[in-house]
Amino acid sequence: MSGFDMSIYDIPSNMTQTISITPVQIECAPDLTNIIDLSWKIVLVFVVAWAARQLIFTAKTS
Repeated sequence: MSGFDMSIYDIPSNMTQTISITPVQIECAPDLTNIIDLSWKIVLVFVVAWAARQLIFTAKTS
């Protein structure tokens, strides 16, 4: 979709005006390096959470 037309009706003058509007297109291509970086950060969060759980479990059993 490249744009759309909008009609405006003016009651006092009994006229219709049509305006074509074309919004700015924003490129949104996925960046593979950002996806890999995010994946490693998620893995890091899981590793830290697992290590904290192990430390808490070890402290409770000793």
